[in-house]
Amino acid sequence: MRRRSSTGTACETPGVTAALLRLADVVLARPRRLLAVETVGCLLLAAIALTVPVDMSFLSVLPQGDPLVERYLAMNESARMSHRAVLLLEGPEAALPGAVAAATGALEARPEVDWVAADPRVAPGARVVVASLRDDPMTLAGRDIALGRTSFSLVERAVGEVLADAPVTAGWAGVPPQTIQDIEATLGRFLWLSPLCLLMVLLLLRVAERRAVRLALIGAPMVLAVLATLGVSAVVFGDVTFNEGFFTVVVCGLGADFALHLVVRLREERGDGRPFEDALRRTLAGAGPPIVAGALTTAGAFAMLALAPETLPRRVGVTGAVGVVLCLGLMLTWLPAAWVLLERRASASSTDSTFRVPGLGRLAGVAARRPLTTVALAVAALACSGAGLAHLRYETDFNNIVNRDVPAAAVNERLQERFGANSSPWLVASDTVADAHRVHAAFTADPAFVRVDGAASLLPPTAVDLPPGTPPAVAAQVRGVDGRWLTWAYTGYAGLDTVRLAEDRRLAEAIDPSATGYGMFVEAVVAGERPWAPWIGLGILGLVLVVMLADLRSVRWVVLGVAPAVVGTVGTLGLLGWLDAGLGIAHVMSVPLLLGLGVDDGLHVAHRLREAPDLTAAAGAVSVGRAIVITTATTCASFAALALSNNPSLESMALVILIGLPLCLLASITLVPALAVLLRLR
Repeated sequence: MRRRSSTGTACETPGVTAALLRLADVVLARPRRLLAVETVGCLLLAAIALTVPVDMSFLSVLPQGDPLVERYLAMNESARMSHRAVLLLEGPEAALPGAVAAATGALEARPEVDWVAADPRVAPGARVVVASLRDDPMTLAGRDIALGRTSFSLVERAVGEVLADAPVTAGWAGVPPQTIQDIEATLGRFLWLSPLCLLMVLLLLRVAERRAVRLALIGAPMVLAVLATLGVSAVVFGDVTFNEGFFTVVVCGLGADFALHLVVRLREERGDGRPFEDALRRTLAGAGPPIVAGALTTAGAFAMLALAPETLPRRVGVTGAVGVVLCLGLMLTWLPAAWVLLERRASASSTDSTFRVPGLGRLAGVAARRPLTTVALAVAALACSGAGLAHLRYETDFNNIVNRDVPAAAVNERLQERFGANSSPWLVASDTVADAHRVHAAFTADPAFVRVDGAASLLPPTAVDLPPGTPPAVAAQVRGVDGRWLTWAYTGYAGLDTVRLAEDRRLAEAIDPSATGYGMFVEAVVAGERPWAPWIGLGILGLVLVVMLADLRSVRWVVLGVAPAVVGTVGTLGLLGWLDAGLGIAHVMSVPLLLGLGVDDGLHVAHRLREAPDLTAAAGAVSVGRAIVITTATTCASFAALALSNNPSLESMALVILIGLPLCLLASITLVPALAVLLRLR
């Protein structure tokens, strides 16, 4: 049996509604104090982020603890593999000696370079120069990369200047160019895409709120939530990384969704002629419960992700959960308090009319009048798209994850073609030169390895040290920092597909179990085993159902609330399967966001129908559907920058949202009212 609140709204969850009504009384009684306390509190949390290290390096997103990664990093400390940049020069044979000399001279003059060596092997029309950089590109800050202040950026420009008039082409391969070019290309696009997307979001927000002051009031708590979330992450992890810097902004964009539901409901209440204070109470009591339930499901989904053992999903999970909770709190307190002060300062009370979305009422009306047809069409469409789930695959090629504007990948292929070598050899470190000879002979005898270099190529088995006067460039390639003797073995594969790299790794490990290479590192990052993923997914689904049952207290109403999330999630993943879009870690991070947004849409429609029994199914869907249309449009607009980033990994994250959210919207306006009729809830 329903009971009615003091505002006259029907309440199925009196505890939440009563709390929101008490919150409304606090907001109306002490708006200035509330604004001051929350603003100062958020800024103090943000100040904590200024006291911890800021780590925007590639290492900050690695799966810490993975044995393959740990083995690579340990070997990298000794052999400095990721420091090596390989310069491929191609052109007329007569021009190449001069080009090699010019490039070598330019590199030797740079303080960022430890040593330079020209490869003694030559190919018709091609030469190779290797430079070891002092900085490891995987530890560099994103800020330095964006500003072009990395070692590789500086030496690349220096070589480019001395070869500007030479009739040769110069291309770089290796970990430094692979890493730097990827980040530079992605950041370069965001410099102009981000302001454009922000402008699009603001234009869309003006559909619901046309006054600049009120638009600013929506943005202020979002900014405070972002800053406070960074502070909490700093406390939890002891530093701030690219994960928090990027995903905090994305997740806290959910605050705009919360705000828009409040804005639309407040305008609806004011449009009915109610005074401001009564309208605000009804807004918090009516729109607040589904906002709270939706936020809890989204925050819970991210909290489940935080249980993952890997660094990236764990940090994203914590950031997402904290960001959503902070957005929820600020949007239910800070924003209404600001509205109270704005209303009291106005010379006269304003009454806002409810904005219209053309065609929305007609679409919902048709669905409610023909519920069987609507549900049948939805089931058929879901079955067709869901069949694509069988075609889902995990993306295994690293080159299909990084930015497409990375010339190093093509140069690496060219190196393999011309010299039988590439920038990702397999490396073994031996305690003695005699053992290095054994390893060298084993690699040479295996036809899978087309080239073998190292200590055994220069020293007899009885040697115990390098000859006096050995050039540093030669010494660095045969002996590690820890004194062990190095053997470099190249297979005939220059790509970065982890399936092939895993095969090569097993061949190298059969010769020596300690064999290490960049390919092993890529294998762990791209296609490492994630046995935790299914359990995390089941945990998220279980949490969603528990929250919705506790909120709606009826299986039939839960069916209504969960319908948009099911359509959006299953439909999106099915379509990705049909599109042959390989899944990656970006999908693992974006699916909880889509699931939370879909549940939020369904809960708003369900709560509106429960709150106002006199509303028809179509009218209830349209009442909150106006806000869902705007929140869908603004969220999709904010992800447009990712969709145009030319980075497949970021594009895949955007694709989940850009496909899934419109599906959730469509289900909220059509499937939910149809189900309400069929389940006799209307």
